[in-house]
Amino acid sequence: SSGGVLQLARGGKASGASVLGGGTETILAGGQASGTVLSGGVESDSGQASGTVVRSGGHEIVGAHGAASGSTIGSGGTEIVSSGGVAFAATVSGGGVLMVSSGGAILGGVTLRGGEAILSGAVASGQVVKFAGSAGTLELANLAGFHAKISGLTVPAEQIDLDGFGF
Repeated sequence: SSGGVLQLARGGKASGASVLGGGTETILAGGQASGTVLSGGVESDSGQASGTVVRSGGHEIVGAHGAASGSTIGSGGTEIVSSGGVAFAATVSGGGVLMVSSGGAILGGVTLRGGEAILSGAVASGQVVKFAGSAGTLELANLAGFHAKISGLTVPAEQIDLDGFGF
């Protein structure tokens, strides 16, 4: 809720929570949340989050030892994967932003449906970054850590920014 706080400690579970502006859901190590909808609120993951929907003004922050699987980042929403955190199979829609910091990782690939993925962390071989919309930007800020395949580039509005490429 707006201004509310939900904290999930080891063994704690929550399903289908709605976190509005000013609200916070904190998932500590050993805690689990599924199907959380962030509409202006913040989810801080040091445990396991699955199926989070990040709407306008919402922020999902995946910290050290945290894992977010199947997140959908919509217009105005942001997911930040900090050092030691992992995002599995995220989908970024138009106007959404996925930021993977140095030391963070992507597993299970990323689907860009018009949003932006800024990757400073590692993306291992066997992963796929898939463009699946009419636009989208993939910013590679750590070329040495990017080993994935890129697929679906079909229109000029789908772009790759080689931020980490010196020439």
